[in-house]
Amino acid sequence: MTMEKKTLVFESVNLELPESTRPMDGGTMQDAADPRHILVEAPPPRRQGELIGKLAQSRTYVRQEEEIDALAAAMDKAVTLHAVGVVNDRDAPVGIILRRELFEHLGKRYGRELYKRKPLSLVMKPARLFRDDLNIFVVAGMLTEELRRLDDTFCLLVDAEGRYSGVFSTRNLLIYLSETTGRDIALARRLQAAIVRESDHFGDTRCSILCYSKMAKEVGGDFYLAKRLTSDRILACVCDVSGKGIAASLITAVLGGVFDTYTGGRGLGPFLQGLNRYIFETFRLEYFVTGIFLELDCRTGDAVICDMGHSYFLVAQGRNLYHLGKKSSNPPLGVVPDLAPELSFYRFPPGGRAVLFTDGIVEQTDRSGSEFSEKRLWSFLKGNADEDLLVIRDRLCTALEDFRGEEPQNDDLTFLLLKFN
Repeated sequence: MTMEKKTLVFESVNLELPESTRPMDGGTMQDAADPRHILVEAPPPRRQGELIGKLAQSRTYVRQEEEIDALAAAMDKAVTLHAVGVVNDRDAPVGIILRRELFEHLGKRYGRELYKRKPLSLVMKPARLFRDDLNIFVVAGMLTEELRRLDDTFCLLVDAEGRYSGVFSTRNLLIYLSETTGRDIALARRLQAAIVRESDHFGDTRCSILCYSKMAKEVGGDFYLAKRLTSDRILACVCDVSGKGIAASLITAVLGGVFDTYTGGRGLGPFLQGLNRYIFETFRLEYFVTGIFLELDCRTGDAVICDMGHSYFLVAQGRNLYHLGKKSSNPPLGVVPDLAPELSFYRFPPGGRAVLFTDGIVEQTDRSGSEFSEKRLWSFLKGNADEDLLVIRDRLCTALEDFRGEEPQNDDLTFLLLKFN
């Protein structure tokens, strides 16, 4: 059997032509042209602001009459394009095509042959539509379930006339929310730092007060205050708001504002009664405040004290330490609508000292899970009874750091040191 011989025909190539215009892979000149011409860019949204349209990762779309292999060639060139909208002849979106899924189809055995010159509908998928002028946080609320998933969900954007406007994903939304939260926390931290400074020193020749606070997170719920009411009377307090984070820091801001208005005219009891009612009616048991409140006469050392469910109050006379009072019958602020706070009285002797603190100090744990404890705090204070308040502050901070080692700070740490001269 003789085989028919075929003559090979060689086509000449003009080397003077630019390389990009030469036919590729035996194709025609038309095939060699840049395939990205089928990709169209939608105009940006008309309205600006915190609208979902600003989160579009792409505004590129393709018309539904185009073919799969043409789109693949176009997306092959546009390497940063992860999703495109598919629109009809009215520019309204009819679906979405994801780069990853498209090339998964084409990467299968005989995939390119199977999808060659096939309609986009074979690889197109539906997606949720959102107006591009919706508020970002409104859209986040509508996508709550999708935001909880590990996979990235893509959504389509349309303008007021229903024309395609872009594509965004839950990842774009999560990044925006994360950045917004970060900015909000940074702002809250700056505001709280102005209200509750890390360290503060207050007093005169008759009475010295030194305060220290360190939040477990960027912001927290501990609060302290040292304020002169008259030339002879001062107010000092340490409070602990239930919970942590931004919500708790909001209440410390409330406390700072309310205490700034207190002049001592009505007395500590009526003032705390009004503050309790405000916290109860505002936060409705979602948050409450424990605290020690002390109003001191610098001439005599006489102090009016109100313990609102807190009890962390130590007084020292020489090297002897006393736990002032007991678990008070006063509930924390904000737990009941009305109360008449029970007040206590104490006279500081010359050289008398006091320590007010929050539970973050005594409940701090070390690597083994043991707590710093009141006993260890008592031992520390007895060993430093004759030291200056600044020395005590620095040594106590060091003792707490050494105790916890590499363990994280469990809770906000706040203490107030008082010395009556």
